[in-house]
Amino acid sequence: MEEIYRILKPKGKVIIKVPHFSSRMDYWTEHKHYFSSYWFDYFTISNIETVAKTKAKFEILKKRFIWSPPEPKHGKNKFQTIINILNSIISPLGNLNIDIAERLWCYYVGGFAEIEFILESCKK
Repeated sequence: MEEIYRILKPKGKVIIKVPHFSSRMDYWTEHKHYFSSYWFDYFTISNIETVAKTKAKFEILKKRFIWSPPEPKHGKNKFQTIINILNSIISPLGNLNIDIAERLWCYYVGGFAEIEFILESCKK
């Protein structure tokens, strides 16, 4: 994160899309770490001043869940149209309130494949 911060211009934006901890894709992909909606809070200004020991300072502009798993590498999934329709319904519902979705929805309804963050550099 410090390297991303270093190369960004002042007020520069970065979009980071990572697997969510509730993802069922963890058995099929090679990811080593999964993220929650709070992971990048470590790099926010309010946390930097109190706890964090990093130079990287960001403002979180947006967080959003993506329900649908990524399309398969080899060929198109024959159910991709249905998956796209479900994604257009489920993702917006989960994004109404990310905290509630992460604490309750993920355990009772099912998880989200990815979470996307849009961060802005707090350089002056």
